Amino acid sequence: MQNAAQLGIVLAAQEFGIFLMADAGLLEGKKVTANPLICREMEVNYNAICTLMPVQRDDGIVTTDPTMSTVSFARAIVGEIEEKKP
Repeated sequence: MQNAAQLGIVLAAQEFGIFLMADAGLLEGKKVTANPLICREMEVNYNAICTLMPVQRDDGIVTTDPTMSTVSFARAIVGEIEEKKP
């Protein structure tokens, strides 16, 4: 996963998938969102910045609280991909 991030590949996750990114060391200092319990865990244990927004984008990483908006999540992923195009 770190190799993908280094290559500029957009990474996206919701719910417990966010923990995979956190465990890979990708979320430190990054803005993320999820349900409030996961957000608290991200702030306390992974030094992420939790916004509690429906969808959050930060430098090629897209996270969401799926109870809020899956359509916005898909649009955010496409937006990140579009921005990464050379």
